[in-house]
This record gives sequence, structure tokens and C-alpha cells, in this order.
Amino acid sequence: MSNWRAAASRPSGFQRIQNVNSYLVNVPDSINSPIDDYYNHRTRVITTTTPQLLGHANWLSGLVITSMISATELYFREIFSRVLSFCPESQKLSAEQSIHMGAVIWHGQRIFSLAAFEHFSFAGSEKIKKCSKEFLGFEIKKTSNTIAALEEFEKLCELRHGIVHSGSVLPGKNAVKLHAIKTNERSVIECDVVRVHEATAACTALVESYNAELYEEIVTRWATRWRRDPAWTNQLEHKMLKEIVEIFFSKSNPPVEQVSTIKLRNLIKNDFHI
Repeated sequence: MSNWRAAASRPSGFQRIQNVNSYLVNVPDSINSPIDDYYNHRTRVITTTTPQLLGHANWLSGLVITSMISATELYFREIFSRVLSFCPESQKLSAEQSIHMGAVIWHGQRIFSLAAFEHFSFAGSEKIKKCSKEFLGFEIKKTSNTIAALEEFEKLCELRHGIVHSGSVLPGKNAVKLHAIKTNERSVIECDVVRVHEATAACTALVESYNAELYEEIVTRWATRWRRDPAWTNQLEHKMLKEIVEIFFSKSNPPVEQVSTIKLRNLIKNDFHI
């Protein structure tokens, strides 16, 4: 070797990304509720991530956990945007919030509200609580199941930081927050299928608890404050309740006792003495 500059490693050459579109697959817009979109992703993860797969490639476990966190983030983007698209209280509250023009240009008016949350990261509890309060006017109660679930989700998000930004090596800041055991070796984020299922269950608990609590809040608005609007009519009553059902109800994981929209309306009216 005659050039010391070439002593470090052998270059593999330059590779141009020929066509970004070849990395993408176009699929139809989902007609599911946000929670069913989450359930569908969870099913793919659970059925794909077998003990055999992780036994062969244990390093994939971190990517699987990151995938579940991303699905949880997508749930919040979708539920926020769907509620914002029809809830008058949320719309009034969000009227002066900023939005990125790139998101508007890409999504267009068809799903404009989704663009409102594209520049937020929901890989953390504080941003979820902040957006829920500032955009929807729904403050998560400190004694709620959602708060407890957010604390567990936060632990996964600390791990995610190392998986995404440090090649699965746990950074010191995140390790301290997690109270990880300190050793003289690097801590690499890898786990077995049991821990993957545990992480998935933690994400699911958060999605399910928030979905249930926000549903109760929106139904309460439907039964009380929305009716004070002079434009409220019987036709609007049915339309808005149907929207609530489409947004919050799960078809893939329904409750044991299912109700029709008409029976649901009667149950709510009876409870609120309408």
C-alpha cells in the first residue's frame, strides 16, 4: 500500500437511490376504525415473530418492538385526526394550531386533519397527553388506566431510542431513565418472543384504555354539550352517533355483548335522561 488514506477500510463504491417510488407500495385508504388498524398490525407482528424466527435472528426483536411502537403512534394520529374531523369542540379548540404545508400538499383536503399531527412524534407519553388536551380538549385523568399504560409505554420508547438511533445499543441517558443495571459491557437491546409479546401487550393496553376513555368523553359531548348548538337536529344526532361508532368500535375485537346503533342511542339517552 502506497497511500495511507486508503488504510482504514476498503470502499464498496457509490450507490445512487434510483427511484424512491420503488421503495413504496400503494394501498387503499383504510375503512377500519383506528383501533382495528392497530389490531391488524398487532396480528401480523404476533403471527410473524415466532420463537424460531428470533432464535435464528434475535437482533430482529428490537425492530419488532419498534414496529409496535410505530403502530401505537399511528393509532394516536388516526384517532386524533378522526375526532378532529367531526367534533365541533375539538375544531374550535384547534382553530389556531399550526400545520406543516408539506403535509397539506401531500394529503390534500381529503384527509387534511391527518396532516395536523404528522410533525409530532408520539413515541413518548408527554406528547400524547399534550396533543390530547390541546387539540381534542380531552385531558387524561391522573387516576385513569391510560396514565398507568403510558408509564409502561414510556419504558418501551426509551428502548426504541437506542434501537432506532444507536444500532440497538442502549444509550446512557435512556439507561439511567430505565434504571438499567450498569455493567462494564455495552447493553444491547435484544430479547426473546416472551418479551416481544409483553411489549405488544403494553402497547395494546394503552391503545385500548385511551380508546375507551376518549369514547366515553365524546359520547358525553354528544349527549350534552353538542345539543346546545342551535343547528342541532334529529338528523345530526343520528349522523354524529354513527360517526362515533365508526371511529371507536372494533369489529375484530368487539365486546362480548354487542349493540346496534339504535340500541346504543337509546342506552345513552336513558343514561343522560335525554
